Amino acid sequence: MHALDEVRGAEFGDRRLSKRLLVLVEKLSVDPSASFPEAAGSEAALEATYRFFRNESVTPERILGPHVASTLDRVLAERAVIIAHDTTEFSFTTPREGLGRINDAGQGFFAHMALAVSADGARRPLGVLGVHTFTRQHPPKRDKHTEKTPETERESFRWKALAVEVDQRLSESADAIHVMDSEADAYDLLDGLIANNQRFVIRLKFDRSIRDDDGDKIRLSQRLPELKGRFVREVQVSARNAPHHEKRGRKRNAGRTSRLATLKFSSTAVSLVAPKSVGPGRSDLDVNVVSVVEVDAPAGIEPVTWLLVTTEPVGSSAEVERIVDAYRARWPIEEFFKALKTGCAFEKRQLEGLPALLNALAVFVPIAFQLLALRSAARSDPERPAATLLRKTQLLVLQRHKSTRLPLNATARAAFLAIAQLGGHIKNNGEPGWIVLARGYQKLMDLEEGALAVLNL
Repeated sequence: MHALDEVRGAEFGDRRLSKRLLVLVEKLSVDPSASFPEAAGSEAALEATYRFFRNESVTPERILGPHVASTLDRVLAERAVIIAHDTTEFSFTTPREGLGRINDAGQGFFAHMALAVSADGARRPLGVLGVHTFTRQHPPKRDKHTEKTPETERESFRWKALAVEVDQRLSESADAIHVMDSEADAYDLLDGLIANNQRFVIRLKFDRSIRDDDGDKIRLSQRLPELKGRFVREVQVSARNAPHHEKRGRKRNAGRTSRLATLKFSSTAVSLVAPKSVGPGRSDLDVNVVSVVEVDAPAGIEPVTWLLVTTEPVGSSAEVERIVDAYRARWPIEEFFKALKTGCAFEKRQLEGLPALLNALAVFVPIAFQLLALRSAARSDPERPAATLLRKTQLLVLQRHKSTRLPLNATARAAFLAIAQLGGHIKNNGEPGWIVLARGYQKLMDLEEGALAVLNL
């Protein structure tokens, strides 16, 4: 797999622009973190790069078209997939035309993406199926009466809009479950997904009103103590950086280190009551809820507590376990964002104006996917033959290089660590990070180019 294959065939109505995209991706794939001047190699090539990003015929949709098509092919081969949705912010230190507010003082834009992930438990990333970007010119509104604002004008509409767009692309050819974090907890979204017969697993943020057995309103938290635990399971909880809001004293989603957690699972069917904020005449929503609570969390550590609302059945322990595994499958999108920000150094890009930055983001999406796919294979399928991931000449370099000496029948895990070693990774320092992986891949590409020149291939 190569990032070039993910952009080949992009149409701009001008062959020169299509050729420039291939040249650009090839150079950036060598060192994803390199600046544009470093990647270009000459003033003429650098100016051509900037002209490409500023060209009115170049759009993110056209750049991403081949990657989305390749992703669809991989999805169709899987049949059952998870569509992980999430939003990230890209912040820039110098003023740029068209950017908006980020947090309290920064400037930048937001990108809302849908990443396809295999549903077989391996969580293999399959590619990006949609990207929506937006800016925020004013602080987010806290108006409780959201019915006063048309749904399509609300910032939260992005969750529903992208889910609909993805399903239109998938048609009925793939069995997909949309997975979203607690930011997506909105009645209009749940109502819209159900109306469109879309399957979902979404983490609840609010203690929502439900109906009790007599039809009266109670809070979901009042029902939870009645639930009997279906089963207990040990789960490796991933590490998480502290979000911005933790600095303001909030503990929800605080930063944590990776640990083995003992989790208790329970489930129930509920009818969610439409909140007053969405207006009168809205129906209750019949859904299932899965509760996940950590047992005996270490002292001083925020215990894992998830409430997952879903259209999926919860009649057996196996079904409940599949729902939790589906939710956990959204985490590759967080790693994908790290690949964009750290591995590809996107926030360091010196481009003037939002349109050029959005075009650059589209260029880096398939490159970040390439890095993510390589690391994912090393982790989820470590015994997979390295030959299925790397070209013959790349394997030859890793076999002959004095620092790596990769065996002939090397696994994906061994090849991943060898590439990281080329980037300066020290084995005793834990898992390689995005920067060292990108640096190692750069060196491998350089060595491969030299080997091809020597062998005249």
